[in-house]
Amino acid sequence: MKLMNTAQALSETPDSIEMTAPEQSDFFIDEMNGIEKNDAPFFYEKRKGDFVLSAKVQPQFTKYFDAGGLFIYDSPKKWIKLEFERTDLGYPSIVSVITNGMSDDCNGERMDNVEAVYLQIIRKSDYWMLHYSLNGKNWKFVRYFKLKMKSEVKIGLEAQAPIGKSCKVLFSKIKISENDVVDMKKGNEYPCFDLRAFGIRLPALLARNAVARRKMYGGFRYKEDMMFERMLDKGYLPNTCEIEKYIGTKATKYVHRIIMNLKRYFDIKIEIKFPFGGKYGWSYKIGNKTKHLFYIFFEKGAITVTIQLKKIDTDFKRIKIGELSSEGNSYWENRYPCGDGGGWIHYRILNKEHFADIGKLIMMKIGNDIEWSLN
Repeated sequence: MKLMNTAQALSETPDSIEMTAPEQSDFFIDEMNGIEKNDAPFFYEKRKGDFVLSAKVQPQFTKYFDAGGLFIYDSPKKWIKLEFERTDLGYPSIVSVITNGMSDDCNGERMDNVEAVYLQIIRKSDYWMLHYSLNGKNWKFVRYFKLKMKSEVKIGLEAQAPIGKSCKVLFSKIKISENDVVDMKKGNEYPCFDLRAFGIRLPALLARNAVARRKMYGGFRYKEDMMFERMLDKGYLPNTCEIEKYIGTKATKYVHRIIMNLKRYFDIKIEIKFPFGGKYGWSYKIGNKTKHLFYIFFEKGAITVTIQLKKIDTDFKRIKIGELSSEGNSYWENRYPCGDGGGWIHYRILNKEHFADIGKLIMMKIGNDIEWSLN
């Protein structure tokens, strides 16, 4: 990382960064009062495309407007900061400043008796979402807005002391990652879906599981000759968070995107099912009000979509087969045959190409094109 402007002090450990802002340092543009400040220390790296930036921020407040937080820099007159700040109202608050030629200034919730907060900024194209959290897990919405910036911007940590002599800020739990956030407003990376919103129906044994809940992920049986382990204990119904931890972050993204893509067009119904006897394991059964579409089977670090295409009787379906990747075509050629040229396909999704293939197979199932996106 690099430093923009001078810090009174700057030190790094493998787990944290401590930065002290010098006297009367700030980033702020107030044209009405002729103020333009851009001299607060900013410790940054360059980042291209979408991202999530988060950190735990612990300032040592002495004067009003002392603060530490996250900073996104496009140019001297275009930037974003999200701060844990001691306001001139007499209490600390979550403060955000959006600058596009002129700075706004927005005080959020007051943080009485709070020493440190987690802050988070999400970029998705030219759309931005700001959050804070007291535990780094449950994020609260601060602001959502559109601000066009260059694809590559400087992102990092900022400390300021606009009217004081200095402000020391400890930054820890610093994380920069790709934007894997499904719900931009909630801010959680792959939050456990509340599938009840899609009309999920749970088997009756859920009540018994609540009484005799086993240790998480304990008690599952696996078929030893399977390439990927599956959840094969029919007597134990896993909950959504257990499923998502079991299949992993990448597979969870695929599940969420499949559901959200379909939700644009259909009233989706999701059920947790243990179909086809003992060897397939737990799955999501996905359908709409009128028909079953496919199953998503849970595997250790992956998912497999099982879909039945009964007939290949239209040019649309034949064209979609021709658009499959070489691996997708191999799955098709090795399908379990049934119906008029159709069959059962068990497609394990491990990458973006597989995800695109599943979209084409689902379009064949429903009989028309739909928008299919991983973003």
